[in-house]
Amino acid sequence: MRAAVRALLPCFVLHLCGCGSDEPAPAPFLFVDVTAASGVEFEHVNGAHGHRQLPETMGGSAAWFDLENDGDFDLFLGQSGELPGVDRGTSGRSAVFSNDGGRFRDVTATALPVADLGYGQGVAVGDVHGDGFEDVYVTNFGPNVLLSNRSGRLVDSTAELGGGDPSWSASAVFFDKEGDGDLDLFVTNYVEYDLRAALALSPRGEGFIAYPHPDRFRAAADVLYENDGAGHLRDVTRDAGIRDVDGKGLGVVAADLDLDGDQDLYVANDSTPNFLFRNQGDGTFVDVSSDSNAAYDVNGRTQAGMGVTVGDADLDGRFDLFVTNLDQETNTLYRQVDTLVFEDATLPRGLGVVSLPFVGFGTAFVDLDLDADEDLFVTNGHIIDNVETIQPGTPVTFLQRCLVFENDGKGVFGELGPRLAPALAQRRAGRALALCDVDGDLDLDALIAQNAASAVLLRNDGTRVGRPLCVHVVGRSGAPARGAVVEVSVDGQVQRRIVGQPGSYCAANDPRAFFGVSRDPEFVAIRWQDGARTELKGVPAGTAIRVGPDGGFVIEPTSR
Repeated sequence: MRAAVRALLPCFVLHLCGCGSDEPAPAPFLFVDVTAASGVEFEHVNGAHGHRQLPETMGGSAAWFDLENDGDFDLFLGQSGELPGVDRGTSGRSAVFSNDGGRFRDVTATALPVADLGYGQGVAVGDVHGDGFEDVYVTNFGPNVLLSNRSGRLVDSTAELGGGDPSWSASAVFFDKEGDGDLDLFVTNYVEYDLRAALALSPRGEGFIAYPHPDRFRAAADVLYENDGAGHLRDVTRDAGIRDVDGKGLGVVAADLDLDGDQDLYVANDSTPNFLFRNQGDGTFVDVSSDSNAAYDVNGRTQAGMGVTVGDADLDGRFDLFVTNLDQETNTLYRQVDTLVFEDATLPRGLGVVSLPFVGFGTAFVDLDLDADEDLFVTNGHIIDNVETIQPGTPVTFLQRCLVFENDGKGVFGELGPRLAPALAQRRAGRALALCDVDGDLDLDALIAQNAASAVLLRNDGTRVGRPLCVHVVGRSGAPARGAVVEVSVDGQVQRRIVGQPGSYCAANDPRAFFGVSRDPEFVAIRWQDGARTELKGVPAGTAIRVGPDGGFVIEPTSR
């Protein structure tokens, strides 16, 4: 994240920050803050003591997963606390909340016996052991931690199974790289950062200290771990063809971007070119970043990539990429125009100027109004807590509102601006965005993890254009088949979602696939991680179905 002092922004962006005087129209997407009523009570601590250490700015992570295999998706919230070298005894701890139909109970004491997981940055979820219980991987500024889920109890198994990369890690993702039925792990690493040395690099101005620029530090190489089938993770980065010399990784998505039956990797890097690694079908990768046109923006420049999400923005059958960036840079929509060839469609698709005053982190393609196209949700919050002092007289602030973009059905987006519901318009230090249907009504609610502030749970009460359809795809173990692609066809138009809803920033989403449909679909199809395809007929709209590896489906109970 570029922490350098910014020039003044032009005054035309004032209204984009919610500062204009336009009369607000009704909010088409209504989110209600239900944090207090839900029982989710969590305060993130970043350990800042005025020295302006870069790791302080990054934390605030969240993950949805079924802790107890009871059908409800529970919540893991990652803690940072005091930086290494400082007494961490009173800095708080990560937390686990058990979900009971939208009401949450803090079960940290029993579910997470490990009190100190390190200086937390991100979190990923996946069934490493193949036992049906999803495990939790915590990324840190310092050694990462693999928590094995032992029937609802998260136990540190890093020493036994591996994965304890000592670098400064951010986002991570579990995925099946070679289609062998077990989940491998990709971890983004940021920069090589020494706390003592960094103190001398923090710029001093009149009356303030600024954060050091990340360009002052060497990039830390990302890591790919291969699962041996028993949950042991082995570093195969080089053998698999992952060549990361200068990438400063913050966001990652694993997805079958070219629909050839295997999962590719896209990494959002900060101030260095983004990476696209094409899977060759055997779990080895080729770097196609430059040829893909998804490494730079339309002007051929690098950007400060943080979060990333994948979706079919214009319903043309190809997956597109959306990356969140720093203020005075646009967030960027990479539209896939040919197989793994993208164009920067940010400006013509309505996603450009509006993002200039914002620092984007968590993000998701999500059909908020169930009208069969995917909208965009972005959490924002500046990295410089004294930015108003450094940039007086500009609309740039430390706390920032969300950006929510409505898709017109053709891949052109309109930002809601002053029409935002109050819960979305509130300014926050937003970091991770984690989506989940917490109350069983078949639409996605939002958890926003903040930096040095409380986590916020927003319930989706918006108007529905169509009917919901939820597809829960599970593999042989009964855990979600993360990375499989779900296709739903209505009137010949095919919508696609990826199991696990990969992406965002330092977060893990509800693994089920959610759609808006006008009527019962002609078919629902599953493209499995090994390339096989299963087609289902007779799936009714307005339901949630569970699809097993045998290709059959059952209707699951909901609150509707």
